[in-house]
Amino acid sequence: MDAFWYSGITGSVAVGLSNNSVIISNTDNLTTIKNLKGHRDVVTEVRYSKLDSNLIYTSSMDRTIKRWDIRIKDSCVNKFKHNTEGPEPHQWKPFSTMDVNCSDTFICGGTEKNGDDSFLLFFDVRNPEVLGGYWESHSEDVTKDTLKWLKRSNAIYNHLGVVCQSEEYQLWDIEESMPSFKFEREILSKALMRTSPEACYLVDSFQFDDSDDVFILGGSKRKHSGCLRVLQLHKKKFKGYSSLIDQDMLENQIFRAVCANPKSRCIITGGEDGLSTFGKRERKKS
Repeated sequence: MDAFWYSGITGSVAVGLSNNSVIISNTDNLTTIKNLKGHRDVVTEVRYSKLDSNLIYTSSMDRTIKRWDIRIKDSCVNKFKHNTEGPEPHQWKPFSTMDVNCSDTFICGGTEKNGDDSFLLFFDVRNPEVLGGYWESHSEDVTKDTLKWLKRSNAIYNHLGVVCQSEEYQLWDIEESMPSFKFEREILSKALMRTSPEACYLVDSFQFDDSDDVFILGGSKRKHSGCLRVLQLHKKKFKGYSSLIDQDMLENQIFRAVCANPKSRCIITGGEDGLSTFGKRERKKS
């Protein structure tokens, strides 16, 4: 799930569905704008272009990343895939996630475990051939990734953020081939204020325009004690930022997607029951 914001809280939101399609709606009344069809398996990630609301990128378990232009009838304009490495010759890699950098020039795709390894692969949006990638770096599936090329000079923010299947969060330096920082599940469970790490899960990370900090949505699913919280990564440590406290909603689903309005700090979440929710942190009264 991803959203493109035109101004304030007005924009469009794109959501991958279980029927292998992507539905695009406006954020005012959730009226459908377009339905993208073309993937042959589960859509694992949806990303808007950072510069043009008409361009959308999707990854799928059908082993492709696609670039769509919603202004034309046959919307798919580019397709990216890679098979040069793997346990068997010419074995295409299923993409479990992907993201596009801030200048809309590069794509990073994360794959399912392929043999003994998972892969982070990089593409130029103008060329379907892979530029390179990180090998021998993940022993589990890469479930989420977000590219964060920020203007701030501090090296910690020039990183690729990765949520792993083990519920570990990693920061990768774009220039290096190994993580600079790792935050294990036990550390994140403490930030979520949970005593049982095995009940905790991570959703995805995001950022706001007025902060260089990274935010991540995480939660736990237990009857009568579930939680959904936004954590803030500040000075290499996670701390609590806000909490979603609708207990009935927490007990009925696990959340799988989140996107944020970088200006208003509103967030949209999506869960396994197919519901999308809008939320914003309340300011404390003085």
